[in-house]
Parts: sequence; C-alpha cells; structure tokens
Amino acid sequence: SYVVNLTVTDGAGASSTTSTVVTVTDPVKAGFRTVCVSRTSNWSGCPDPSAIHETGSDASSIANKYITANTQILFHRGETWSPSGSVKLHANGPGLIGAYGTGARPIWNVSSGAFQVANKNTIRDWRVMDLDLRGQGGGTAIGDEGTAKQILFLRLNVQGFRFGIYLGNQKASYYNNKNGNNALGLHEEIFVVDSEIHKLPVGGSTHSRGMSLFSTHSAQLGNYMHDQGDGHTVRNGLYVKSLIQNNKLHASRAPATHVIKLHGEIYGSGDVGDDQWTEQVIVSDNQLFGDQSAWVVTLQAQNNFSDERLRKIIFERNYVTSGPAVQVQLVMQTQDSVVRDNVFNLSGGMAYTGVRLSHYTSVAPAPRNTTFTGNKCYSGDRVSKGITCISAGNYSKNGSYNLIYAPYQSGSKTAFSGSGDQGTNSVASSNPFVSSSLTKPLDFELANGNPTPPPPAVKIPEAPVQRMN
Repeated sequence: SYVVNLTVTDGAGASSTTSTVVTVTDPVKAGFRTVCVSRTSNWSGCPDPSAIHETGSDASSIANKYITANTQILFHRGETWSPSGSVKLHANGPGLIGAYGTGARPIWNVSSGAFQVANKNTIRDWRVMDLDLRGQGGGTAIGDEGTAKQILFLRLNVQGFRFGIYLGNQKASYYNNKNGNNALGLHEEIFVVDSEIHKLPVGGSTHSRGMSLFSTHSAQLGNYMHDQGDGHTVRNGLYVKSLIQNNKLHASRAPATHVIKLHGEIYGSGDVGDDQWTEQVIVSDNQLFGDQSAWVVTLQAQNNFSDERLRKIIFERNYVTSGPAVQVQLVMQTQDSVVRDNVFNLSGGMAYTGVRLSHYTSVAPAPRNTTFTGNKCYSGDRVSKGITCISAGNYSKNGSYNLIYAPYQSGSKTAFSGSGDQGTNSVASSNPFVSSSLTKPLDFELANGNPTPPPPAVKIPEAPVQRMN
C-alpha cells in the first residue's frame, strides 16, 4: 500500500492537503481466476500455476468465455491471433485482459472491432493493456454500447482502424430514449495511458478519428498519435473534470480537422449530458503538431449554430507547431479559463495567430473572464505578414507577460490584443531564449533578463509517496 499526499496551492499562497491510501494487489494472490492463452502452448511466464490454459487462434471467442468478475485473461507475448469478432466487456469486473511472458505485445489481426464496452447497460472496473490491435482499414478498435466506468486502457498499440477509441454518448442516449428512462449516463473514470494510435485510413463515407471520449473524471495521458487519416486526432464531445496531459499528437491529413477538439453536448438536446458544460479540464504539457489543420486546437462549439458550452479550462505548458494550412493555433469560446506558459511556434504556417478568443457561436454563451499570461509566440519565417500572439477581443480578463519574437517578419507584431488588465506584453527585437535553434520545446526557455520572465504559474507541489508494506 501507498499513502499519497496531494497539496494544492492557490495563487495567493493558501494551500490544502489531503491523503489517501492506494493498495495494489496481485490478482493471483487476490484469488483471481487466471486464463493464459498461447497458440504454441508456451506457458512460460504465466503467473498462476493453476491457470486455465487455452491454445486456440480466435482471441475474442476465447476471451468472451471468461468475461466475469475476478478474472485475468493473458495472451502470450510474441504470438499472433485472428479474432472472429469483438471481445464483449458486458459484465462488471474487476478484470484484466493483457499479456504474459517476454517479447513483443500479442498481435490481434482484427477484421472489424476489437472491444465492445457495455451492452445496453453500465459496466465497470476493467483493464485492457499490453496488446497490439491491428485493423484492416475499418471498424472501431474500442467502442461502446452503453456506459463504461473505471476502465483503464494501458500501453496499447492501435493501428489501421477507422476509429481508434470511441466512447461517445450516442448509444446511451439511444437506449435511454428507446426505453423511456435515464438509466445510462456519461462514461466515467476512463483512462487512456501510454498508448499509440496510428495508421488510420483516408477516404470512405466516414472520416477517421483517433480518440473520442464523452466522459467525466477521465484522463488521456502520455499517448502518441500520428498518421491520423482524415479526421480529428482527439475529439472529446463532452469532457468534465478531466485531463489531457503529456501527449504527442499530430494532425490528420485533412485541413478541416483539429489535433484537439473540445466542445460539448448541445444544450437541451435530450441526449445524455445535455444539461452539462465541458468544464474543469486541464490540457497541459502536450506537443501538438498542426501539419494540415487550419485550427490546431479548438475549445468551442463544433459549429456556429450549436449551443455547446465550455468554461473553466486550463491550457498550459503546451508546445504547438504550425504547418502549411495552419491559420490559428488555438481557437476558443470559453468562460473563466486560463491560457498560460505555452509556446506557439508559428513558423511555416499559412497565417500567424497564436490564440483567438471570440464569440464564434452566437447561440452559445459569450466568452468572458479568460486570462492569458506567460505565452511565447515565435516565427522564423521571412514573410511580409503580420503576427499576433493573443487576440482576445473584448472577452479577456487580463493579458500579461506575453511575448513575440519574429525577427524576419516585416508585418505588424502584436503580443496581446484584448480587454482587462494588461501587464508587460512585449515584442522582442533580439533572441530572448536560451537557444538559437528554436525547434523544440526546451529551446524556448527564457534567458536571464531577456526579457523579464513572467511570474511562475501556480503549481501543485509534488506529492510525497510513502511505501507502507
């Protein structure tokens, strides 16, 4: 067990600490039933001497025999399976589907979908990890037919599917309307961690999509997404009290798509979550590559006629780059939000705006009370075009310590344009950074005294972790 102490400090220096005990239990010692699967009858590394042994080639048929609580289903590393259908996580856990032994992750060559989560019901407490899921150009690697809670997707390789991970609210809404009740809700506590999603197809009647969550208390952490086909990389339709952190995300090969797209459910639509805002979301410490996106990140309604609402978003310490189609790197219509300590590398773009806050969707609430501080915008292009770091109209709360460095651009240069309090926003005439190459995030650390660095962002101190036994 571990005691985890979390201390949160606000901007005035006031702090609060809370503790919780985290207990990690070996499934075998906890009495889990273990199923080890090997096409070659290689049981080396199977963690339970009394495990059930399976030798077939149809991974889904084997797994579906054992989808019950207190079960772990493990596939031997270095082997390949051909599932005939999807694994149906229709029963509550706790349970785990993963790998044993040494070598490469087990490969599943999947004709349609690999996992179906829930079946007109709510299921919870499963872990899917250490698998190599390979599609044939269609289908959804991991999809839903209801509501999922407490699901972890860890160290997966997902490639070749039309959709990578898609846990939306459409199926829950459909079954609620069909049954005349509100039995199904949003997904909750969904974690996608340290996974790679790539090689999505281009073309077809439906655009591809890397990952989409409609969920609360969830996180997308440390994922690598590239070769994204022709749809959005991450599109979270309704995302509440959740995180997008430490990911490396590339845009798709279509210009009308985004690397991150956060919007909301249409207010009053009758679908699950129609009375909620996308709110209390942290997007931080990501590397976001614009490539062909006109807008790299959007924090606003998905179009200009849908009442979808966002507020209390923190967008911080991200590194964003442009590509030949990029016009604006971050587009927002939010309330009570913060954009701080980001690097917007605008080099190579079609136009040169770091952030734009506007009332894009007139039927949704107008933006307000958004703070912009410590952001750095750079362009190394030799063009006669203007460059704007922050364009906030009359909707910002304040803007301070935002910086532009564009030594070769001959157009106008605006570090901050907006309302509210304004501090030391500046246009640097000489390189203010520690590096001269300016091609990666660490190059954009400010050199001492050139210019005055912004005040540090409010940080959560590292929580001490104590091993108890």
